[in-house]
Parts: sequence; structure tokens; C-alpha cells
Amino acid sequence: MTVDQNPAPGTPVAPGTTIVTLTATDGNSNSMSCDFNLVVSELIPPVAACKPATVQLDANGTGSIAPADVFDATNSSDNCGTATPQSVSPASFSCGDIGPNTVTLTVNDGNGNTATCTATVTVEDNRAPNPACRYRLPCSSMQTAQEASP
Repeated sequence: MTVDQNPAPGTPVAPGTTIVTLTATDGNSNSMSCDFNLVVSELIPPVAACKPATVQLDANGTGSIAPADVFDATNSSDNCGTATPQSVSPASFSCGDIGPNTVTLTVNDGNGNTATCTATVTVEDNRAPNPACRYRLPCSSMQTAQEASP
């Protein structure tokens, strides 16, 4: 008796469901087949790596980052795919955030597994003051300007 398998033993299969067929054949050429589902689940999370970033506040005293700004692609990885940046929190900053801030980046491997890492985002206000318009003063002067307004 011989037994054949399709796909052949050792054939790599992707995550998901693959139908496997076994066929047994005896010496008289009589055969019988059966099918079964092989379910492959990828459960290993990706490796997330972060890098620091710097945000310059704009004239309104706000700034933001995208997930890619703190994603370290060189040191991020996954065993069955690619670690892809999905979200970062917080992503928006204002005058009250000047200096170092810790953010959390979430990455996904495309198979439903996620991982996180933290990065330092340094918020800076390097805009020169504009005395002609109190709303365009740098963050360090905004509170004084707002207190002085009627």
C-alpha cells in the first residue's frame, strides 16, 4: 500500500486554511482519498523598535507626529511578514508639552499580531516672537499675552 499527500509533506503553507488530501492505494490499484483542513495560525507578535523624534510647534503653538516618525524600520521585524507602524499616542502636542514626551507606537504584522514600543518625542518652540500679533507669540509668551488681553 502507498499513501500520497497533496500538498506534499514539507510544502510550506501560508497562515490560513489549506485543504490536504491523502490518497491510499493498495497493490490491486484500489484507492481511497480523504480531505482535511490544515489550519495554520501565526501567533508570534512582531518586534517593535522605536526611535526618538523632535517636533517644532507651529505659529498656533501646536505640532504633531505620524507613526512613521518614531518607527525604527531597521530594528523592527516579524517572523512571517513585515512589522508595519499603525498608530502612535499621543500624536498631537502643544505649548504645555515643550520638552521630552513619551509616546507609544503600535505595529502590526498583517496577521493580527501587534507589539508596542515607546519613544521620546522632544517638543520645541523655536519661533521668534511677533509683537504685532499676540496670537503668534512663542509658547513661553502666550500665557502672558492671554493674561494681558481684556
